[in-house]
Amino acid sequence: MWSASMRDALCYYNKAVCRLHARIPASAGGEIETTLLCCLLLAAFELLRGYHRESQVHLHGSAGLLQTWQDSQNGSRGGSLWSPRAYFIREKLGPLFYRMAFQASLFGHVQPTSSSWPKHGPGGATLVAFISDTHDSNKKRITHDDARLRIASPTEARDTLYWLIWHLHLLPEGRHHLLKGAQTQRARAKGQDSFIRGLQQWQDTLFEYLERQSAGGGTSSTMLKLLYAAARVIIPTFTSKDQMAFDNFATQFRDMTDLAEALLFPPPSPQPPSSSARRDDVPCFFSLDMGVLYLLYHVVIRCRVRATRHRALALLWRAPAWREGVWDGAATALMAGRIVALEEQAARRQGAQTGADGEGSFFIPASARVCSVRAETDLENRKVVLRCGWQEDTWCSEELLTW
Repeated sequence: MWSASMRDALCYYNKAVCRLHARIPASAGGEIETTLLCCLLLAAFELLRGYHRESQVHLHGSAGLLQTWQDSQNGSRGGSLWSPRAYFIREKLGPLFYRMAFQASLFGHVQPTSSSWPKHGPGGATLVAFISDTHDSNKKRITHDDARLRIASPTEARDTLYWLIWHLHLLPEGRHHLLKGAQTQRARAKGQDSFIRGLQQWQDTLFEYLERQSAGGGTSSTMLKLLYAAARVIIPTFTSKDQMAFDNFATQFRDMTDLAEALLFPPPSPQPPSSSARRDDVPCFFSLDMGVLYLLYHVVIRCRVRATRHRALALLWRAPAWREGVWDGAATALMAGRIVALEEQAARRQGAQTGADGEGSFFIPASARVCSVRAETDLENRKVVLRCGWQEDTWCSEELLTW
């Protein structure tokens, strides 16, 4: 039985979906930006509700609209690239689209509808390859090998990072499961090298940007520092299959946890707190974009320093009402906690020392470390199928978790 608040939410959800569906035919004649925005909002509603298959239907529709708009820009009647409409599509809706499409691609068990395969390719590999061309029309193209990459704002830093990740995950040279044979293996390696160079350049440019900011910098600056700390772990380990390699990044994992805590539970304001406001109150947050949850999850499953790992896990448990795109606080904490339990149980079965040393380390031997994780999450029914493997492409456990 749903609660009254859930029934109210579903009522408003249904009203919003009906209005958006009604608006699309009305604006299809010439207001392509309005139609595109409606499609993206529909995709966002389905994504946030956990309906990933339905979300991909609207994302494919959005991709078709973007392709139509790009074709019109290339034609004689395309209009100015710097008109208000073109600016809105290029600078606002385009980046929003590939941020959402990247999140949708995280769910490997959800395949695009068969009707969309001929136009966009199986698995969405060519879903929006044209976005980067559209986004940088009449501007200097940002490539992984450019000598300079400009970051002038937190938004630009975020969009540039998503642009790099988008090329890695959705373009053919970055989709590992679509590549076979020696030629495609070389293409994959080339794509990985290009991504790492771009990420290193993004990291260096971000460091320069942060150096120019004030000491405090606010929430946006803290989030960028968190991304920078995460990049220092991700870049060196991106192509590594060795879980022991993460032991070299204890400092970075600790920094990530510190910054994540500052974002989840900021220090109290100088004003006297009210009787109902305490630092330990459960925070509520809602965003379409990924942020703190995924990075804390990465700390929990890849850091084997007991003190840092369990502190990061405790932060996730303290934020069950935190929602960032496809990442739900309660579900993320549940999955991360189960992975920790599996590793620690495996270590004990193998007779490993489980005592903490002077630095709070918890010895997890290589054979007891989870290497691969796949999850199928049903947010509406509050359940997740978690598959963990200790060897690449070999799934050693499958569990149904509920919350």
